[in-house]
Amino acid sequence: SDRTGKILAENPEQEKFTDWLHACTLGQIVPHVPFGQEIGEERQQVHVLRTEISGQFPKLILEAEAQSIHLLVDHFSTWVPIAHAGTRVPVPVPLGDSAQAIGDTFWYKHDWFGDYFAMPNSDWIFHSIHGWLYIEETNDNEIWVFDSKLNDWLWTSSEIYSATTKHHFFSNKWKGYVWHSPGSRDPRWFFDYDANSWFTDELRFSVNVELDNPTYGTVLGGGMKENGFSPRLSAHPEYGYSFDGWSGGVSSMENAIELAPLSRSVTLLARFSKIPPLSVEVVNQGQGIGNVEGVDFYDYGSPVLLKAVAGDRSIFMGWLNENGERISWDEEFIIDELLDKRSLKALFEPATIENILRKRYEK
Repeated sequence: SDRTGKILAENPEQEKFTDWLHACTLGQIVPHVPFGQEIGEERQQVHVLRTEISGQFPKLILEAEAQSIHLLVDHFSTWVPIAHAGTRVPVPVPLGDSAQAIGDTFWYKHDWFGDYFAMPNSDWIFHSIHGWLYIEETNDNEIWVFDSKLNDWLWTSSEIYSATTKHHFFSNKWKGYVWHSPGSRDPRWFFDYDANSWFTDELRFSVNVELDNPTYGTVLGGGMKENGFSPRLSAHPEYGYSFDGWSGGVSSMENAIELAPLSRSVTLLARFSKIPPLSVEVVNQGQGIGNVEGVDFYDYGSPVLLKAVAGDRSIFMGWLNENGERISWDEEFIIDELLDKRSLKALFEPATIENILRKRYEK
């Protein structure tokens, strides 16, 4: 045979079979009779792989048995051996050029794409892992398939796909590569390389949130979400740390955000940082002299003790805040928890009787 079913050699001297052989249809199990042997009581069963009509008679292309592949020659009605066992005969189903039948079933084993069920004259297969696929074959080493669950055309090849070890595809919908975890089915889990996150064939997408400093804060709202869902995320810095915004799948400085309805997995980066040391500054005011102890940089949340010391012939007349308002008359001023930088004023005046009495009265 030339692997297409065309007869290259015919032998009219062989014993003829009965006419019922001509009526065999695709998919039937028909008796196989070794070369030159008439039909007898003992019959070995073989499977019809393809029928072809030539004139008024069908041709039946049969699968290999132990010694040879046999074909029913149309106008002689005889079994003729046309190839030795082991010869690859194209199977008349999708991917048939690179597949072999598994027993007397409609299941086939592909050279690199795995096991699948297929019926002749149909472009659909049921893959043992991927389920229903529509096949558009390019050649023996690469194929396009339409995945009915993902609603996407996927391309793969023998270089990036192996039935047992690697399951890589190129997604036509997302114009990027995805990887199927070989051990997963019902649902199948895929990793989207461009989105750097997972999704399933149930169209559940991962909202993957990465933290540049995981100990600096937490994010709520991530995880696997349904197709079309709009996730709400919120960032919560730890004490002493600040949230510096989102990047990646979205850009925002707001702690709480809502994403657009999901149609693909997404990865976001939440940026946190340690609040740098805060300064406590004091400016001297008034006509007197003096100095302040405790002016320095402090960690966020730390307590601060400031102490005003009046100079010669001077008296301390109180603390003023950033708005110029007096906040204390006492020489010692305590900030219980420093949450922002402070810029205070220490008021020193000459130690006159008037100033001494005024301070005593105001206190």
